[in-house]
Amino acid sequence: MRWLALSILGACGFAPSLSPHDASPGGADDAHDARDAPSSQMTAPVRRIDLDDAKITGGPHADFPLLVSISATWLRDTGHGGDVARADGFDIYFSADQAGAVRLAHEVELYASDTGTLTAWVKIPSLVPESVLYVHYGDPAITTSQQNITQVWSGGYAFVMHLEAEADATGATTTFSSSNVGAGAGKLDRAMTFDGSSSSIDAGSATATDDIFAGGGTAEGWFHANSYGEAAFGRLFDKGQDNGWGLYISNVGGVGTQTLAFRHGAASSSIGSWFTPSQSVTLNAWHHAAVVYDQDAAANLPTMYVDGVALSANQIDNPTGPMDSDAAANLTVGNRTSLDRTFDGLLDELRLSSVSRSADWIATQYRNQNDPTAFYTISAPL
Repeated sequence: MRWLALSILGACGFAPSLSPHDASPGGADDAHDARDAPSSQMTAPVRRIDLDDAKITGGPHADFPLLVSISATWLRDTGHGGDVARADGFDIYFSADQAGAVRLAHEVELYASDTGTLTAWVKIPSLVPESVLYVHYGDPAITTSQQNITQVWSGGYAFVMHLEAEADATGATTTFSSSNVGAGAGKLDRAMTFDGSSSSIDAGSATATDDIFAGGGTAEGWFHANSYGEAAFGRLFDKGQDNGWGLYISNVGGVGTQTLAFRHGAASSSIGSWFTPSQSVTLNAWHHAAVVYDQDAAANLPTMYVDGVALSANQIDNPTGPMDSDAAANLTVGNRTSLDRTFDGLLDELRLSSVSRSADWIATQYRNQNDPTAFYTISAPL
């Protein structure tokens, strides 16, 4: 495999931000801050991360949030026999060049210093085959977090919920309230559990999440269902109920048996609803679901994906007129506003985008998240 650092040397930068899992991730500025510049770039360890060309479909994909998931002895802190200088992992950062001069914005979702386990999201300005990046660690002069969380999610994301906490990594949604949700092992790190009868997370109404399908938008997430949920219509997302839209799984004969479903309200109190083919969703396994929809398109048809593959969408209800605005409605996770469509199982990594993600983007993203260690190779120290 050839490596080409220039493939991700596009407009990227860095600014120190907040510590992992901070409730208010921040730092809209991309500029490098010299106060915490590495003092020992020539001696602190650095490794190259080569992405697998075959795993990247299409592109270039602008501002792609790459999942980097590593568990290695060298990522333990020095107190546990590793090379990371600090137990909080502040000295871990990513760059487009070996010297570390061109920083890549990143978010640490998990760092465990005793096991050397790292789960991080790194923004690649232009993802193409032959892309390469570098991970740096072990500089004791770095004393503050090197994250720039909101910049990781600047590429059209309106809402990003990792489900290890009630927080939006974009910073756009700041008010959450929940009922009867628990914690569990997620697809990527931690997830939240929903009981199929009374659980919900109310994410309020934020300008960023209003009318995301106007001009094209995407709703997506990982789910592990124990059943098809309350009334067999367990919601992943819902905004506005019958006057808004919902993404859910379904197991109702004559409508959609073991399917992914999308619906929205429209003019004249009509409903548009679409279901993937029967048996496209199974229980007791992790699946990735996505719907891409442009409410202004003449075709008025969504594209629905399960595990990175676009499936045919069977239209059950035909909307008349344009899609209703959901701007006055709250975004609900794992249920709908009337609290009678509770999801039953685990939800992880839920996202809304105000852009229509391409089939190539969704396929590449799925491969990266489904098996991150097969998506790249990591070199020995350089």
